[in-house]
This record gives sequence, C-alpha cells and structure tokens, in this order.
Amino acid sequence: GSVDLPDETIDYIKKLDQDIRLIVLCDEKTYREGGEYYIQADSLLHKYEDNASHISLEFMDLAENPTYTSMYPDEDLAQYGIIVQGKNDYRYLSTMDYFDVQVDYTSYSYYIAGSKVEEAVTSAILNVTLDDKPTVSFISGISDQDYSAFMTYLGNNGFDTNELSPAIDDI
Repeated sequence: GSVDLPDETIDYIKKLDQDIRLIVLCDEKTYREGGEYYIQADSLLHKYEDNASHISLEFMDLAENPTYTSMYPDEDLAQYGIIVQGKNDYRYLSTMDYFDVQVDYTSYSYYIAGSKVEEAVTSAILNVTLDDKPTVSFISGISDQDYSAFMTYLGNNGFDTNELSPAIDDI
C-alpha cells in the first residue's frame, strides 16, 4: 500500500533552513529489490525530498564507491544503511535502526516485522539540525544499572549523553 508522511513531519521538514542529504547506501534498484518494506521505505524517502526544498535523496552504491566509507570512519557502513547528512553533523541509520527486525528462532534467521523509517529519519533530521543540544549525564560506578538503552533513546531525541564516574570526573 501507499505510505505517507504524517502532516506534522511535512510541516516540520518544509520549515528546514539548512540542507539535508539523505544518502541510501546502495543503488535504488537493489534497494527496492529488498522487498515490500524496502519499497515502502524508498517511497517514504522520496516524499521527504518531494515535500522539502532543503532535502535531497541520493543513492550511493558502496561497491562502486568503496572509498566513500572513509568519510565516516566511526561508522560500520553497510548496504541498505541511510546517512542523514546535515551541515555540521550526521546520523547513520542501519536497517536495525529503521526497521523492526526480529529473529525467527526456528530457522535462526532475521526478518522484518515492521517499519520505523519515518520515526528514525525524522529524528535523525532533528538531531543534525539542532544547534544547542541539552546534555544528560549518567553517573556510573554507583550501581550495576545499564543505561545504554535509555542513552540511545535520548540520543535519538535530540540530547547529547555522557557518562561520568565520581571516582574520576569532577561533578
């Protein structure tokens, strides 16, 4: 079926005042051959470009441009990934970030159970266009608490996060 961007997203991206490049890491034909969820994702990505003068969509085949990965040395770029490139910042979305990927334990294979393309891409655009991000600090070493999921959630929603150790850092 046809997929549309929510009105709030369209209103938000129309108001962008800086250029955003959505770079899909494979050629468009291969991307769409990934199946129904990829066809929907491709359609949604085109709607970002169609609805906002500052958003461009590109397809970058890593096999044909192997040196491209050197521009993002901190990332493990993979086919089907999406780079949301802003003026001064970027976010890399793997398929795990923009699809709901589940494991079939009978065959131990992965399958896509749902799409979260709009949420992932819009939050990445928000992140790369924010100038002053609030920072949330987590104090480590006090309990065995694992904050990584919460830190990821905050990072996806416009916050910078860090971990402070009372034994080492001035708090």
